[in-house]
Amino acid sequence: KLTGRGAMLEYLLIRNVNMEAHHADALADFCHARSAAAPLSGAYCNLIPYNPTDVGNAASFETPTDEQVDVFHARLRARGV
Repeated sequence: KLTGRGAMLEYLLIRNVNMEAHHADALADFCHARSAAAPLSGAYCNLIPYNPTDVGNAASFETPTDEQVDVFHARLRARGV
């Protein structure tokens, strides 16, 4: 179904792995590059906080706090994503 919203990117937020400001900036840059390449389709993000799994636990992955998710989200919004 065509919605005009573009590609949805799903980004898994893992505490202490990919939630720094530079990660949000890189994601925003990617979304903007996608939008520049395909102005009518663009891209938007669905942020998914990590949910514990056996494999993730073995890798010491941690669930981010709500505040950490909010900060990451705010950074993306400030960058126009």
